[in-house]
Amino acid sequence: MNKNNKQDIKSLKKSIKEDHKNYVDGKIDEMFENPVQKLYSFRSSKKLKFYDYFIVAGLVLVSIGISFLISIYGFKNINKTEWVSAGFTIFTLLAAIVTGWVKNNYVAKFFNDKRRRYQTTLSTEEGFMRRIIKILLLTFLTLLVITIIFIFTLK
Repeated sequence: MNKNNKQDIKSLKKSIKEDHKNYVDGKIDEMFENPVQKLYSFRSSKKLKFYDYFIVAGLVLVSIGISFLISIYGFKNINKTEWVSAGFTIFTLLAAIVTGWVKNNYVAKFFNDKRRRYQTTLSTEEGFMRRIIKILLLTFLTLLVITIIFIFTLK
């Protein structure tokens, strides 16, 4: 390669980097055009609503009911209930982790930069994903307590 080609490649990389920086700065400026309204809608979309607690209670009751049915009819032993409920507990935790990963990828695509994946976009979609993660983590904690109770009582 001659020196002229190296300079062309260097200037091309520099212009691509500058265009990317301008693109990301434009996205950030667009995000903060109306900060009060964006922040209000983001906070209201990530806040747990009254019916979300019913969703948590329903998920817990359904998973405990299914764990009893599986242990009674599947394993023919009610002492296996704690293992099935522990499986549901781990599944709920993994679902919360995967949802967080999806949210981080959404934010990384929004900023077109992997390093900013933990920054908030103040969008209602991200707030809704955070609310789903809260529901799943609350379900996980409730199932964890119930599973620990099952371990010590069903012997």
